[in-house]
Amino acid sequence: MRRSLIHVFLALGWLACGGAGPAPSDDVNSSGDAETPPRGQAAIEPWIAQGFYRSWKCEPAPHPASPFGAHGENRVCSNDLLSAAGAGEFPVGSASVKEIYSGTEIVGYSVSRHTSAGTSGDTWYWYERIGTGGATEGQGNGTCVGCHRLAGNQRQGHDYVYTQVR
Repeated sequence: MRRSLIHVFLALGWLACGGAGPAPSDDVNSSGDAETPPRGQAAIEPWIAQGFYRSWKCEPAPHPASPFGAHGENRVCSNDLLSAAGAGEFPVGSASVKEIYSGTEIVGYSVSRHTSAGTSGDTWYWYERIGTGGATEGQGNGTCVGCHRLAGNQRQGHDYVYTQVR
């Protein structure tokens, strides 16, 4: 009985602290399309390999990371929703892909996608893989949110996005 109560309190604490974040509002589109990256490594890696994001608005060339950047030399591409967004909250479906470079070779990718309305980090899906190792990913992933929350310091209302390619 005592063990069951402990599990209940732990579960309630987890939910009270945010749990896994809000459920994405666009689950019908979780497999992705040309403008929308899918979620999950098994789906996102083939999507990246198809190169859909290369038709988005992209920076002209790789460049050193920004002052808060943890990705090293990179080039960012923004989908139409992210690229065209004005002040305020980014629309659901806004997404970016960051190519991560070593010299002239792409060695990894970082993907973000706004999956539900709101201005917290839990409303974003995050994915990053460098090399052939495993990926860091998840809805509201704490590692990604921890750094990207600083983006709001540069442009109010655009939390979690450092680079919006227009």
